[in-house]
Amino acid sequence: MKKDKRRGFTLIELLAVIVVLAIVMVLAVPIVLGQMNNAKKKSFQIYGERVLSSVMNAYESDSLLGITSPKQYSGLPCYDLADLKLETTGNYAGFVTVEHNDVGNTTVYKIYLSDSTYGYNGETSEEVYNFPEKIHTSNEDISAINTIVGKSGSSQCVTRP
Repeated sequence: MKKDKRRGFTLIELLAVIVVLAIVMVLAVPIVLGQMNNAKKKSFQIYGERVLSSVMNAYESDSLLGITSPKQYSGLPCYDLADLKLETTGNYAGFVTVEHNDVGNTTVYKIYLSDSTYGYNGETSEEVYNFPEKIHTSNEDISAINTIVGKSGSSQCVTRP
């Protein structure tokens, strides 16, 4: 009796494996891409919160020392990312304006921040902390924010004359 020494898979077995792998990829790739986008968006939100926290600390410190921010945007004091010296791995540009109301002793912080995909266009600190859906994602919005924060030229948060 002669033994068959051929080993391996038949063409049908190989095709079945390829079909199963294709089905898994069709189902898994959109889920993985969605999770990656959610992670990028959450990272942007966390960086925005970090910027706001730094500005709040800087403004309170400056107020206690009687210092006013040397930069302005639309007549309001502003702090840009260069002033804050925050380390980042992203390609962010932006600034935060501060409006203090002595009557109610309230301070409103508005953030203008952009990277290549997401942006904040004057959202308040409350909106950044509590409403992640306020992050702008459309190309038109990002382009407009880039003009304000200086990604396509110079920032509108400028030193007072």
